[in-house]
Amino acid sequence: MSGISRPGQPGFLALELDGDGAHPAAWRKAWHAPDELLNGSRIRSTVLAAESAGIHVATFADGSGTDGSGAGGRDVAGRLNALQRAAFAGPVTSSIVLVPEVDTVYTEPFHISTQLASLDYVSGGRAGWLVAASGSAEEAAAVGRSFVEGAALAQEAAASVEVSRRLWDSWEDHAVIRDVPTGRYFDVDKLHYIDFETPADFAGAGYSVKGPSIIPRPLQGQLPVVAQADLLRSDADVVLVSAPTPSLLAEEVADVRARTAVGAARFLRAARR
Repeated sequence: MSGISRPGQPGFLALELDGDGAHPAAWRKAWHAPDELLNGSRIRSTVLAAESAGIHVATFADGSGTDGSGAGGRDVAGRLNALQRAAFAGPVTSSIVLVPEVDTVYTEPFHISTQLASLDYVSGGRAGWLVAASGSAEEAAAVGRSFVEGAALAQEAAASVEVSRRLWDSWEDHAVIRDVPTGRYFDVDKLHYIDFETPADFAGAGYSVKGPSIIPRPLQGQLPVVAQADLLRSDADVVLVSAPTPSLLAEEVADVRARTAVGAARFLRAARR
């Protein structure tokens, strides 16, 4: 992934640090033992190599170990949890931004918010969120949840992002006061309820989140949200686009920028009312 820069604006480079490569059989050609994918040494060496090479962002893929193709356990992706891998990489790095993929369909929004806020603290303000919405029946069955598909995936993602953003703002800056004489660790007047409820047309099981968060406001305040163009076109800070040819890629980028501009214009009109 690379940033498409405009005149006068620098781009950035991002690298996905997942397994041994994009191909499911890449582990067969690796220079290390297969079990090294499941220990901290491998995570440390790859993320430090990326940081030393000047890579700005490291993403960590997540998901089940099989695609449900009936391959009988052959060439599955050997990986640990993406958010935990990013948290491990936080203290051993100093500049690279750590962006784990976190599913919004089968993971509770409150837990997503607090875990990402914790990642922001352990990395010194270098956390991001690669939003995912699993449409896999196998993953739904694995966690004992109803299968979600189609337009409901975008609704699940948008609701989860909204909950997280509200929870990150539920603690004001400087809410933690650590006042020993009065025994107050934080100022309760600087903590706020978020009172989120899914809309009436929500396709999945509706829910509500009262708040506030159990984690103080992240170091960045709001973490950058990264998502595929077809999942969150207007609610993401970074939109991922892909296409088989440069011309089609240019068209996709233009479409995303146009939609983003429309969304920003609507927000400004609403703010002025």
